[in-house]
Amino acid sequence: MLTKRASEESLSTLILATQNKHYKKGEILINFGDEGDEYFILKSGVVNVEVIDEETKEVVATKTLTEGAAFGELALLYNSPRSATITALTDCHAWVLDTKTFKAVIMQNAVRERNIRLGFLDKIKVFEKMDRYKKLKLLDGLEVQYFSSENVVVRENEKGEYFYIIESGQVKCTKTGEDGTDTFIRNLNAGDYFGEIAIMNDESKRTLTVTATEDTKLLAMTRETFYQCLGEFSNYLQKEYSI
Repeated sequence: MLTKRASEESLSTLILATQNKHYKKGEILINFGDEGDEYFILKSGVVNVEVIDEETKEVVATKTLTEGAAFGELALLYNSPRSATITALTDCHAWVLDTKTFKAVIMQNAVRERNIRLGFLDKIKVFEKMDRYKKLKLLDGLEVQYFSSENVVVRENEKGEYFYIIESGQVKCTKTGEDGTDTFIRNLNAGDYFGEIAIMNDESKRTLTVTATEDTKLLAMTRETFYQCLGEFSNYLQKEYSI
């Protein structure tokens, strides 16, 4: 949940920010009632979790966690005391990330990526009459998709479901002739977009095949997301764009 919407770049930064820590058998990693400031990913070993009732201070549940388990995430989301005590049942090795680093990385990358993407929207004719607030709202509906070289993004004559903005990389557009041969039309690069008709017309079909020519990062938006994010403005845009 914590990194569900994070880009690969943000994840790489978070990985570099983690600390390797070792804990001896019997050592406490998290103590009930303490202020939480670390997030743990267990690389090896076994820990015991005792969930404690805040009022009675009695143990209400126990469980063990093994390699690959992650815990302490509430400290990254809320300023609340620990609700459990976690103790090493064996010698353990964990990757540990402090709250301040996590928030700083996520916020810094989020702001940087938002500004880059806002710049892309500013250059797109479809959105030129949209105010800044609506553009920022629209950014929340974009999802990141990655394509390797030679991966087909959209195929000619298929129904269009996504509108795409190229954040990095390159794609080529081709059209298949009656004899079955593909004709090169053009290349599209970072900042270019395609598939806008798909969000304007439910019945539209792709007129070209678009293929990645290198590792490419796309910002994608479904028609449903577009209408959910923009509501009445989408009706205006549809009418305006059809002229």
